[in-house]
Amino acid sequence: VDEDAYSAVRGVELSKARFWLVVVGYLSIVFSWITIGAVYLLLVMLAPVSDANLPAFVRSSSVMNCLMLPNVFLLLMFYASSFFFALAVCVASNSGIMLGLSALMFALMVVLLQNFMTPMNIAVNAGCFSD
Repeated sequence: VDEDAYSAVRGVELSKARFWLVVVGYLSIVFSWITIGAVYLLLVMLAPVSDANLPAFVRSSSVMNCLMLPNVFLLLMFYASSFFFALAVCVASNSGIMLGLSALMFALMVVLLQNFMTPMNIAVNAGCFSD
């Protein structure tokens, strides 16, 4: 237990990394639980729909928005967890080198996600995965 982090949160010291370590860790946990709940609600929403009606049901705009909700929270959880781990390493090491490595990790993560997600979005929008 880190007393400096407790005092930073109690005092709402926004300029301290230990304050953001606790906040981002909490957000990561909250996004994890929201993701689990959203997936459960999605399954409950889709379970009563018959197989014959499912393609038409899933193509409606309101259902498409509901289908995207777990993905959004999963991505938020991923970013919050990554930022939490990078911030934890930086706070524990008190080193500029670790800060640079964490920044490099985030830059590579953004570049890799863009490189993998752009072709997938093009394929989905082109209708490659439709009936």
